[in-house]
Amino acid sequence: MYIKNVYNFLFILIFDSIDLKTEENSFIFEVHKKYGI
Repeated sequence: MYIKNVYNFLFILIFDSIDLKTEENSFIFEVHKKYGI
């Protein structure tokens, strides 16, 4: 569980620095939000 939280944190950090307005990134972000991948 701890490792998963670390990965989620890193994922959020990475996506925070990427322009989420691009279609591909928005799609990946939506999938992550929905399924926690």
